[in-house]
This record gives sequence, C-alpha cells and structure tokens, in this order.
Amino acid sequence: MSSENPGAWQLGHIDGIPRQARSSPAGDTTLEVVVAGADTSKVVIGLLDRVPTHGWRLGRDARVPRGRSTRQEVWVAPADSDTWWILTATHVDGVRHILIDPETRTPLPSREDRRSGLALDWVSDAVELTESETARHEFEFDLRNTSANDWGNLANDTGSITIVPSAEPRFYVDVGDDRPLPALPSGGLTTINARLNEPLSAGTYELGAVLVDLNLATSTTAGLTVTAD
Repeated sequence: MSSENPGAWQLGHIDGIPRQARSSPAGDTTLEVVVAGADTSKVVIGLLDRVPTHGWRLGRDARVPRGRSTRQEVWVAPADSDTWWILTATHVDGVRHILIDPETRTPLPSREDRRSGLALDWVSDAVELTESETARHEFEFDLRNTSANDWGNLANDTGSITIVPSAEPRFYVDVGDDRPLPALPSGGLTTINARLNEPLSAGTYELGAVLVDLNLATSTTAGLTVTAD
C-alpha cells in the first residue's frame, strides 16, 4: 500500500486503524455498550456528553504487554465527514479504563503507508570521536525515495530522529531536525544532520536510528568509538 491508497489510517497518535473501520457502518456500536462496566473516571468532565451516542466501530483490539496493561481496544466514531473521535479502553488488572481524545482527528495514511518506498541510511557507518566531541558531532543520514513514484509529505512529517546507543543501561537520545521533510521525487534524496543531545563516555557503541514520525529505522547500525579526552 501507499499514501495514495493506504491500507490503514492514523488518527491522532493511534496508528494502524484498518481502513474498513472508516468505510463500513457494519458493526456500529453504541457508546453505552462501549463503556459498559468500565472505569470512566479519567475522561475529561463533560466529554461523554459531547461524543456520539452511536456509530462506534472497533478499530483495533490487541494485546499490550506493557506494565500492568494486558490489552487495549481502540474505538472510533465519525464526528463529521472529515474528522473522527477516538476512544481507548485499556485493560489493567482486569479493569477497562476509558480515555477519549478531547479533540477530533483528521485521518492520515498510516506510518507504514507514508514511509512506503523510503529508505534511511547512515552516511558514515563508522565514526571515531573523543568524549567532548560526542555532543557536538553532526551525524548525517540520507533519506532516499526508492520507489517509482514521487513522495509527498502529506502529514508534515519532520526530520526528528531517535538514536539508540548500545549502552548499559540502554537509553534513547532524540536528535534531528523538527522541520517538515521535503517532497522527494522518484530517486530523490535529502540529508538530515543530527547531533546527540548529551555526551557519551569512552567506549565502543553500536548505534541504531529511527525517523520518529514515520517509524522508519536505518537498515544497518553504525559503529561509534569514543576515546577519552
């Protein structure tokens, strides 16, 4: 699939909503049924009276083995012809906890669809720096459109990148450009310059990197050797 013909949608921060959840009214459920027996204490006051009473569709129901959470349901309902409401029901210790996004969201092609045809690579996959240089060195990444079609930035995705050093304890460093990425013709290329926002101590690291907005990882890691000043 692609941004022009997406296989799924992103609504707000919820990604991977199947396209049939928007296109088919089959299976519409009332709000009363969706929240029955659930804890709604975290819902913004008055919001349950603003959202639709009918038209809710189950967009996703998946296991979420994170902390004490075991499962999350994502429900969506049309607000008008262009925007949608989002409700999540997260199962924690046997209780369904309801949250509702207080703002309606315009559907975007999913991250998987938006990154279709794009490749992110390190310009240099082996770097040697001193400790004092690590916080000011600019790492370079090439973002290339490998598809036969032009790539348009439909969601104003930015060049913000997360670098993951192989350090113990493992930590994540946000780097990169928060400006929107440019449109890329077929075969087109743009370079993203990025810096670590904190120094690394002497040692040898393997670095992974992810273009955050598109959840697009580099295909390989880069080696970083840090020497003492």
